[in-house]
Amino acid sequence: MTIGLLLGLSRDNAARFSFLLSIPAIAMAGSYLTLKLILSTEGVDWQAIGLGSLIAFISAYACIHYFLILLNKLGMMPFCYISFNFRLWLIMVCNWIINPYLIVTPPKK
Repeated sequence: MTIGLLLGLSRDNAARFSFLLSIPAIAMAGSYLTLKLILSTEGVDWQAIGLGSLIAFISAYACIHYFLILLNKLGMMPFCYISFNFRLWLIMVCNWIINPYLIVTPPKK
């Protein structure tokens, strides 16, 4: 969304464009998993998979619709704060996983 805004798109169009960018990745992941299921030797309940996919599509469409409404009402700043804080938290967690002794207590004498 940030790049879209920097290129001069409106908030609404930048958000729509960022959601459109996710379609190829989701389609490829879904196609890969479907191919794995087709080639598997185990039985697959295709009706349940189809129903789950339909419900996921409807809920994702509704989520995007209401997110765009919220974006038009509140603007981009709440999204920027949430995104920044999540990235900061993620960096801290990754640093802690890599080095759990990052927060060092002073040695005892």
